[in-house]
Amino acid sequence: MSSIGLDVKHKHCALYALSADPITFGHINIVERVSRIFDEVIVGVGSNPAKGYLFKLGERLALAKSALSHLPNVRVVAFKGMLMDFALEEGAQVIVKCVRNSVDFNYEQHLHHVGMSQEAGIDTHILFADPELAHISSSVVKGIQLEHGLITQYVPLAVKAALEAKISNQVIIGVTGEMAAGKSTFCKKMV
Repeated sequence: MSSIGLDVKHKHCALYALSADPITFGHINIVERVSRIFDEVIVGVGSNPAKGYLFKLGERLALAKSALSHLPNVRVVAFKGMLMDFALEEGAQVIVKCVRNSVDFNYEQHLHHVGMSQEAGIDTHILFADPELAHISSSVVKGIQLEHGLITQYVPLAVKAALEAKISNQVIIGVTGEMAAGKSTFCKKMV
């Protein structure tokens, strides 16, 4: 109850930050899980000047927004600077991290301690990767695409198409239709 006698609902907000270069089904799974727990989830697509990105920030943001558009309580935004500062500015009470293995755990534990040193009062919550998705990473997806492998189990179709265009300089088109609709003639003209 507030001082004037009105019920005030406390909005629980979590922040999940990633480079989204590109967003994968592993990332999407974490955001879906977090969105069932918190009233609002902010997905922060970050820029680290020390990293070389395949996709520009606007492209990463657009692909992440597309992949998460089915979640009404999720907001995807770009950010620069320290994660803790961004979380504070956005009103997040928690930063959510995903851990796939012990290497991830040690790294995220180190970042948690650094974040706590900033005295912002924002805690870190760890979610373990779904075992069926724990092998997925943005780096793995880019490596598979570089070798023209199958990535449909790793990323949504829009991300797959963006990777094919960016890495392989190709666009894969499916042609469908009834018999005698002109599919073969159309495909011959495409070559």
